[in-house]
Amino acid sequence: EGEFDVEARRGRLTTDLGSLIGMFEGPTGESMAGEMDMVVDGDTVYVRSPLFAMISEGDEEWVSLPAGELDSAGGFGSGTTSDPGAFLSFLEGAGTVEEVGTEDVRGVATTHVRADLDMAKVLEQAPAQDGEDLTEQLEGLGLDPDDLGTVPAEAWIDGDGHVRRFTMTYDLGALGGEEAEDVSTTIDVELYDFDQPVEIELPDPSEVGELDPSMLPDSGD
Repeated sequence: EGEFDVEARRGRLTTDLGSLIGMFEGPTGESMAGEMDMVVDGDTVYVRSPLFAMISEGDEEWVSLPAGELDSAGGFGSGTTSDPGAFLSFLEGAGTVEEVGTEDVRGVATTHVRADLDMAKVLEQAPAQDGEDLTEQLEGLGLDPDDLGTVPAEAWIDGDGHVRRFTMTYDLGALGGEEAEDVSTTIDVELYDFDQPVEIELPDPSEVGELDPSMLPDSGD
């Protein structure tokens, strides 16, 4: 969960890592499970988590690194530097969009649509930075952006054109992922409280150390 100020290019995101890396242990037996906090400030990302604390050389609570390094490190960034309201760009490159019906999402009336996304067109039509971020993440997963085929997706769009919910499930192996034959991913995002004031507090500089990007998984591994 999080909040984003698109014009100021600032955002905050908290991710529960329990089911993702909770099975792994650090060098002294401690669990790497827990929450990962990210604060995005333009091209800089601040991260706080057990995982990053273990690979950081200092004892500061936060580490910082360029957003591009995080996005290209095996998908760690997961598009955190992009506008979370830009999901409609996925549908613009979809091809045929089927209207399923009308449903409420968090009490807001929406039109539910379904589409098979042509991923090559999605990358081509996405805003420049979004397209670059998506391409880097796909390549980090061993996928060829030029040979992705189609992916089923659904969206719930309100009367103002805001995407209130977006879901997409894809099989990385079926898409050509050389190192992810048995991996599938489901994205389910809900967006709400549009046009509300957002205040993103940056970590105090005294609590921030720098993380060597070479410590992150290489996107080609």
